[in-house]
Amino acid sequence: MRDDYGRDIRYLRLSVTDRCNCRCVYCMPENGVPMLSHADILSFEEMRDIVAAAASLGVRKVRLTGGEPLVRRGIVDLVGMVASVPGIEEVDMTTNATLLAPIAGDLCAAGLTRLNVSLDTLDAARYEAITRRGSLADALAGLEAAHAAGFTNTKINCVLVGGVNDDELRPLAELARDRDLTVRFIELMRMGECADWPRGRFVSADEVLSAVPELAPVGGQGEEKAAPAQPSEDKPAGEAVVTVPPEQQEEVAQDIEASMAKIFDPEAEAPASSADLGDTRAFDQIQFGKDYEIE
Repeated sequence: MRDDYGRDIRYLRLSVTDRCNCRCVYCMPENGVPMLSHADILSFEEMRDIVAAAASLGVRKVRLTGGEPLVRRGIVDLVGMVASVPGIEEVDMTTNATLLAPIAGDLCAAGLTRLNVSLDTLDAARYEAITRRGSLADALAGLEAAHAAGFTNTKINCVLVGGVNDDELRPLAELARDRDLTVRFIELMRMGECADWPRGRFVSADEVLSAVPELAPVGGQGEEKAAPAQPSEDKPAGEAVVTVPPEQQEEVAQDIEASMAKIFDPEAEAPASSADLGDTRAFDQIQFGKDYEIE
């Protein structure tokens, strides 16, 4: 199975719940959003069947997301079901890690391969302000439990917000130097509650590089297929990230913004150019700028 650019599709993202125990300021309104009823979400058996169908078409990696996947009751059982599907070689999860500590070992034993952990600050009060519900101590305990359980090359996803946590660029980046972690800085998307935020809230990749010049790009730049990251002497290569060719970036940016506009305002029109996106250059796994890890 290939996409329109001729790339093999080997990666499936599976949202297991729309619920989350946090209310991050750039992600969800403080009072939450209307939740789906239990009857309206996929059962574990249905998810397994979807994964099996995808595997038959060449998918080899599945990422479990949410919401927060760890709030889904029986998540350990679901991991085991997905991991046991013939053809699936890797099962990953994106989580805020605040509920991870008690079940990290069980998830690893069930077949979970790797973790991406959302962590935007190392300051407890700031963490509570950003998540509006979460506890930094719980998130760090989750990271420690994951390491003790045997998870390796855990990735930290950090959303940068100007005037909020951009002063922590270096401390966050140095987590990759001090621990078996890869730190990924993600540029804030101009959507939802963030749509009307001032431009200064959006931190560009160039600003990240300027603040921490030791950072290095991961993956290809403007290539149809991402080149594998080159390993340093003492750290394995990070995951390559597919980038959009430069000549197609403006077109894709407009398509994405048009899609977001339809979601939040059906009458809205797409912006005239990608410049209207401000400094936002990331959408899910499509990277308009660069993805970085410290060497």
